[in-house]
Amino acid sequence: IIMMINPKFAYDYNATQKSFQEMFKDINDNKKYDLEKHFSAILKGFNLMTYDLLQSMSNSQGGGGGMESLMKQLQNMGQQQMMMNMLTQKLMDGMSQSGKGQKRLSQKALSRMRRIAAQEEQLANNLERVLQTNTSAQKQMYSMQKIIDDLKQIANQINRNQINDDIIEKQNRIISRLLDAQKSIHTRDKSKKRKAES
Repeated sequence: IIMMINPKFAYDYNATQKSFQEMFKDINDNKKYDLEKHFSAILKGFNLMTYDLLQSMSNSQGGGGGMESLMKQLQNMGQQQMMMNMLTQKLMDGMSQSGKGQKRLSQKALSRMRRIAAQEEQLANNLERVLQTNTSAQKQMYSMQKIIDDLKQIANQINRNQINDDIIEKQNRIISRLLDAQKSIHTRDKSKKRKAES
């Protein structure tokens, strides 16, 4: 199966890379007031790239199937999730101690966490769409559904102000499952190629 990548993907990728570079430059220069702007641009870029790949997948042979297209989408989702893991950990590290001995977020940090919740929910929706259209993904139904469940649980926890280490644990588990899914797809692809050559 040959997939023609949507030309817009290169544009969105370059714009996202530029946002990454600007963000890390500001971090190095200790200019933290623009981090939220960069974060929003990066997450927007990741979502656009995911959409570009979904469009490419739909236009490819097989009407949306294909291991290669699924691998690219999972890699992209993994990058998005790693970014959110880093930001979640950073926000939680900055939690202050309340008078009752409990940790809490500032209003600004809480607002950023809510944005992370929205992005986690968007990732879940994107993965659900992939499951509906990609036959290779459907072969990974159980593991994909576990990822979707964790994404939605994180969003619900944040929106209910249940912000604790369980969120970080779930986020790390999502990364692990995405990597396991990619490994499984790669193994199946190699096996398929060996059978075709024999």
